[in-house]
Amino acid sequence: AEEEELGAEFSDEAAGALVKALPIVAGGFPSIVECLMSGDLYEEAEKYYYDEGDEFPLKYSSALKSIAITMHDETEFDPNEVADVEESTEPPRGSIAVILGDTPRQKVIEKEIDFFCKKAVEHLDGLEMRSEAIKALKIGANRICYKKKFYDAEKDKFVVFPSVTRALLEHEIYDIAQKKYYGLKDEFPLKYISALRSLAVEAGGAEEDTDEMEGMAADCESTDGFFENKRLPDMAYTARLEFMGTPDELFEKEPEPEVVTRGSTAKVLGDSPRQKCIERELNFFIKKAVDDEHLEEGMRDEAIKALKIAAGKFAYKRKMYDPAADVMRIFPSVANCLIDGSVYEEAEKHYYDKEDDYPLKYISALRSLGVELGGAEEEVEEWDAVAMDCESVDGFFDTKPLPQASEFEFSEHNMMDVEEEGGPTRGSTEKILGDTPRQKIIERDIDFFVKKAGEDHLEEPMRDEAIKALKTAVNQFAYKKKYYDAENDKFIIFPSVEACLIDQATYDAAEKKYYGLRDEYPLKYISVLRSLGVEVGGAEEDTTGMADNALDCESTDGFFEKKRLPDMYRTARLEFMGMPDELEYQEGPAPEVEKPETRGTTEKMLGDTPRQKCIERELDMIIKLAAEDHLDDAMRDEAIKGLKIAANQFAYKRKMYDAAADVIRVFPSVANCLIDGAIYEEAEKHY
Repeated sequence: AEEEELGAEFSDEAAGALVKALPIVAGGFPSIVECLMSGDLYEEAEKYYYDEGDEFPLKYSSALKSIAITMHDETEFDPNEVADVEESTEPPRGSIAVILGDTPRQKVIEKEIDFFCKKAVEHLDGLEMRSEAIKALKIGANRICYKKKFYDAEKDKFVVFPSVTRALLEHEIYDIAQKKYYGLKDEFPLKYISALRSLAVEAGGAEEDTDEMEGMAADCESTDGFFENKRLPDMAYTARLEFMGTPDELFEKEPEPEVVTRGSTAKVLGDSPRQKCIERELNFFIKKAVDDEHLEEGMRDEAIKALKIAAGKFAYKRKMYDPAADVMRIFPSVANCLIDGSVYEEAEKHYYDKEDDYPLKYISALRSLGVELGGAEEEVEEWDAVAMDCESVDGFFDTKPLPQASEFEFSEHNMMDVEEEGGPTRGSTEKILGDTPRQKIIERDIDFFVKKAGEDHLEEPMRDEAIKALKTAVNQFAYKKKYYDAENDKFIIFPSVEACLIDQATYDAAEKKYYGLRDEYPLKYISVLRSLGVEVGGAEEDTTGMADNALDCESTDGFFEKKRLPDMYRTARLEFMGMPDELEYQEGPAPEVEKPETRGTTEKMLGDTPRQKCIERELDMIIKLAAEDHLDDAMRDEAIKGLKIAANQFAYKRKMYDAAADVIRVFPSVANCLIDGAIYEEAEKHY
């Protein structure tokens, strides 16, 4: 196997496990060769291979199986010894052995898998499933089934789950079975999966709500009395659910129109002051969505219920003392939660079926109301760092008034810019953030960039929803740190708004606040804002270099009182720094100067430590081999330089003692780094 299949040595740990497993399994086979062809040997060997959860390596079992099959095919059998072997090469079918252990749980799993596999014959044109597939399926079911138990208070009994019936509906069992089914590249047959899934639906597997039970479940002991008297699955379960009642119901009837109830204020959450407060505020928002004509009709009751459950998981969970205002802040408020995407993702889990999306029109309406009622003014991330958990009984909830409109409304002057009803409004300078000097500066800078984008780069002003999302996102990042620049004897407050506009993290955060969950922040806006960020020098800000020696920046720092607007000509001046004549008399674009292209350098790039010398030496060797064996010409010097700088960040950074080989392993090697994508992402920054 080492010479013909692996091209490397067989590990001592794997070989030792096989030696221990072979005497236990070999008795059931006519020869060692046939034993090696079976999966039983490798399952047994897995018990002796490192720890209990470690799987026996597939590359070793695959190599040994391949060798054994070749030897088996080349052996000339004595007809007398193989009289009972069929001339046909057809693999054995039907369940032929007990695969799992002797615990009550495993016995039940085997019995039920045998039951379903036997039933599957009706779906497989009368042909039984292959024994190897049944064996693989049992191993998969043993990993998943009957591992948890849940007390059903309504029926006063324990439910042990997930059942074999339920597992046969999910893909996980077939993924596990595929790994145990013949060779590495052999797929578990789709016709078996289809047949077993159909049977599982008939037996009621789809009715088992494992997700609902999982949160309050306990581990199930294999000896629980449940297994001793468990019956086989009921194949008529779904049929009875569908046709329960008089035989007349079997006749086809006209589908009844769906009755949709809307605008419910029914109580969904508990009786704690916090839960009552959340329900009261949500009822207010839901009514306001219709009253203010954000929605044409009331929200569906199912959507309201799902939203309340979701808000109950997020709203008013934390509290912190705000010394500036001398108040206790309980956050995030319902208004703030309605702006964030997380509450709608959670609500979607409780909205009708799993495949049903939470309606985008509801999300858009509620987000607008969340902003209108001050949700965007909460510094949730800033507060959370110094906050503690909030008790549901805190007196805050008993006296909390309903949300009020944000003090930062449109002025009459700005309202003149709103487009006619029916289209999105654009170019808003509405105040979104708070009243701190830092937030005022961020808003002013964003308004400046948005205006420049609309005037100079876009065919029309940016949408208000995009501006609002951008301000909220930039507020999470901009001007949060300060760094003392000893050379110029001054503090630098960073990252600036222009640096944030170049960073993708800003647009990822803005996307979460932009319309619905699946609405992407417009690429044309990102492209234009990035260009403007570069024009004013955002790319020259070394935020990474300053971050290591930076302090948190107070929002009240005097820096913000006297900060000017971004300088749109900064980059231009850097590019053309010199005599004014250079700008004035140059005719047409400056001719491009062709730089000589150098390749294959072995110039020293890194430091003098033994580790860095080793990395350079290995990279020079690999680069030379690449040019000789794989590339038409040598690599560019700039690419080599970028690669060496990147490799220096990753290679040979860790070490561990390998007890089996009695050596210290220093890793990852240069060779290993060259397989990983991270090194090329880093090299790209220096290329």
